[in-house]
Amino acid sequence: MQLERYQVTLDINQEDKRLFHSPARGALLHGLLMRESGGTKLHGQTNAPRPFSQYLGSGNESTRIWTINLLHDKAQALKEWILKLKEQSETAESPTQLYIEHYDCSVKVSKVELTASLSYEKLFDESISNLAPKFSTFDILTPVIFKKAGQEVPHPFPEARLIVQSALSRWNAFSDCAKFEEPEILEEISKHVSIFSFRLKSQHVAMDKIDFAGSVGALSFVVHRSELRQIFDLCGRYVEFCGLGAKTAMGLGASKYTAQELKKESQI
Repeated sequence: MQLERYQVTLDINQEDKRLFHSPARGALLHGLLMRESGGTKLHGQTNAPRPFSQYLGSGNESTRIWTINLLHDKAQALKEWILKLKEQSETAESPTQLYIEHYDCSVKVSKVELTASLSYEKLFDESISNLAPKFSTFDILTPVIFKKAGQEVPHPFPEARLIVQSALSRWNAFSDCAKFEEPEILEEISKHVSIFSFRLKSQHVAMDKIDFAGSVGALSFVVHRSELRQIFDLCGRYVEFCGLGAKTAMGLGASKYTAQELKKESQI
């Protein structure tokens, strides 16, 4: 089973900039995906993990980069739509247009690329076969929120336990190789992983008729027990595909992960 990342380059004009003024506006593109690829099949059960994530990133002055990550064969309809879009962008005589229903407008597509592809087994081997570095950093690109038991309001701070829980819930749902016992791992993560440094700020998001705060920025962790480093590294690598926290199918929780042996606090 393959993990795949596609990046769609959107050409934007001054009017488009009003629509895509914030990375959180990836929610607009979620509606487009649902319309084009038969959305109800992608979502499955109400609380089930989504087999894809997507987010809107910055490009240059006249472009935005729309990233779509496919996590499972359940997203096959979405993959077929992306490949069709790729073919159209490469062969059509006039620019391919994507219709944004909410604003009754269209945006041009200039390029569609497959930028990453690997199996769950390879991702597992890359993390578990070697002792991972002690320090890990997450650069959070779009607002991240977490659902916590007993809380109706989303939790905006990316604690180590919540990061691992978010990643493992999706890994166990979609991976065709190793599975993990979450309760035991989460207890160990709570005891033996600490924050080294952080530079976070709140960013408010209006979604589903609710206004809430998420976190963007960067934070680094120290994994104090060597036997936990592989698990933490695996979760960090996987988060780059599956997203972090809640509403990753709506454009939230996009993150980049790096790990190294020594992390100076002045670097974050």
